[in-house]
Amino acid sequence: MTSRPAIAGIILVWLASIVFCIEYWSNGMPSGFVFLFGIPGVALILWAAYKLEHTSPIEIGLTALVPPLILLAMRGFRI
Repeated sequence: MTSRPAIAGIILVWLASIVFCIEYWSNGMPSGFVFLFGIPGVALILWAAYKLEHTSPIEIGLTALVPPLILLAMRGFRI
């Protein structure tokens, strides 16, 4: 995966998921900041998967799930 939009989309989804976890754990209610980065990130991932015909959105999306899963493991799955 060498597409810049795919990499940018993954980074935006990572940022949105990390901010969501931190805000949820500290305040109990995430802000709209998550949607500011999450929605464009998902759009970039889908657009990059459309442009890269050999890559599916599932493959790129699984890469985007790594940081939230690591955060959940560090938290002990207690949300």
